[in-house]
Amino acid sequence: MLFRSAHAVADAPGFGIAAGVGTHATATEHKDIDTFVAGGAVIDANGSVSIISRSRSRTDADGNALTIGAGAIGTTNSEAEANGAVRARLLGSVVDGINLTIEAESYASAEADADSSSGGLLSGVGAHPQALITTTLSASLDGSATVSGLLSITADSRASADADGNGLSIGAGALGAVRATATVEPTVNALIGSKATVSTGSMARS
Repeated sequence: MLFRSAHAVADAPGFGIAAGVGTHATATEHKDIDTFVAGGAVIDANGSVSIISRSRSRTDADGNALTIGAGAIGTTNSEAEANGAVRARLLGSVVDGINLTIEAESYASAEADADSSSGGLLSGVGAHPQALITTTLSASLDGSATVSGLLSITADSRASADADGNGLSIGAGALGAVRATATVEPTVNALIGSKATVSTGSMARS
C-alpha cells in the first residue's frame, strides 16, 4: 500500500496606499501504481492468490492574503489535486487455485482553503480555492484463471474534495469576489477482458 501527502501554504501581507498582494498555493499528489502478473507467467497456486494495489493520499493547499490601505487589493488562489492511476491486473495465468482476488483501491482527499482580507477606501479582495480528484482505478483479468472457489474483481474509489473560500473587504467602495470549486471525477473499471478464459466456482465483480 502506498501512502502519500502533499501540503502547500502561501501567505502574503501588504500595507500602504495602493498596496497589492497575490498568493498561489498548489499541492499535487500524482500516483502510478501497477500490480500485475505478466503475460506468459503461470502461477500454479494450490491455494489462494491476491493481486492488490492500494493507495492512500491527502493534499492540502492553503492561501492567505491581507492588504490594508486605500486602493489595496489582495487575491488568493489555492489548488489541491490528487490524480494518477491505481491498477491491479492478471495478464498471465493462475491454475489450480482456490480463491483469486484482483483489487484496485484508492482513498483520496483534497482540501483547498483561500482567505483574502482587505481594508481601506476602494479596497478589493478575491479568493479562488479549487479541489480536484481525478484518480483512475482498474482491476482486470485479461489472462486466464482456474480456481475452485471465488473469483473476486474489485475496483473501489473513495474520495473527498473540499474547497473553502472566504473574502472580507472593509471600507468605502470595497469589493470582494469568492469562487470555490470542488470536483470528484474518478474513473473506475472492474472487468474481464474479451480474450480472457475463466473457470471458477463463483464470481463477484464490483
